[in-house]
Amino acid sequence: MKSVNPEEINFDRLIDPIIADFEPVTPLWPVTTRLSLWLLLQFGILGLFVAAGTHAHSPLFRAMPNLAWKLENWQFLAGVAGLAVVGIMAASSAFKTAIPGEGEISAGKLIMLLVLACSAFALMVHEPAHPLASMHQFVTTGTRCAICVVMIAAIPWLGLFWASRRAMPLMGATEGGLIGIATFAFSFAATRMGCPIDDFAHVVIWHALPAAIGAGLSVVAGVIWLRGFTPNRDPN
Repeated sequence: MKSVNPEEINFDRLIDPIIADFEPVTPLWPVTTRLSLWLLLQFGILGLFVAAGTHAHSPLFRAMPNLAWKLENWQFLAGVAGLAVVGIMAASSAFKTAIPGEGEISAGKLIMLLVLACSAFALMVHEPAHPLASMHQFVTTGTRCAICVVMIAAIPWLGLFWASRRAMPLMGATEGGLIGIATFAFSFAATRMGCPIDDFAHVVIWHALPAAIGAGLSVVAGVIWLRGFTPNRDPN
């Protein structure tokens, strides 16, 4: 094979077409800064939920007659704290993995997040059973709870998705999964704090299932919307 003399290579003709479309991009804020801002958004949404839930005439949320009992139950509080930790860890990992070279989440860490989330869920369902009187009431109140799960997660989900897309995520499915875990962990904990129904079937069908479906759809969204990423360009 004939060797190529570096002096014969026209580097301008080689490189210019590659960098023709290069433009300055807006530098990303540090992960801790972006995580802090996202948590402010997350807890702001939760604060609005609590304010609405404690209002007796709220059209979306019911009053919380068993909130005092939940605040005195260490198992329930441990479950809430566990889900909060899961949410923070998943969001932090989502911010990091969106930046190539910043850090890739391992399979072990993903398994740890899932195990911690399942353990927190198990602690939160150790509540007194309060079965509903009829199937109609079961569906009516359950539908409201499922809507709340989605509503509370929606804006933080969009915010975290937008922040991740501004970076350069290379693993769309993993990124989407982390975003789903982060947002729906907080959403599940919040709706359980505000829900006056402690029946096991209600918790599984109308709280846990919508959260699990939401996290699964987030994986699909990551594959579709984070695959053809475009870094944010600096208008200046």
